[in-house]
Amino acid sequence: MMLTWVFVRGDERLEIRRSADPASTSFEVHGADGLRTFISRDRATLVAFHAGFEEALTRSGWRMEAFRPERRSGRDRRAVPRISERRGALELVWSR
Repeated sequence: MMLTWVFVRGDERLEIRRSADPASTSFEVHGADGLRTFISRDRATLVAFHAGFEEALTRSGWRMEAFRPERRSGRDRRAVPRISERRGALELVWSR
């Protein structure tokens, strides 16, 4: 399975693609300038570099627009109204 992070800045768009396979040690960046591939000697180094790459993008004005595949399941909780006093709704009673 391929994981895809989509970043946008104005009219520009970048897609970062990385395999979900734990043995994979590379990721690709697809953008207006073409394709760039980053290869690492191990997965941990790759994941750390990928995180730093994303941080550099956000610092330079890019924002993450999407992540695929969508991994959330079930219904969207944001559409369900909240209980107005949810924090004080339950009272715990300790008995000895």
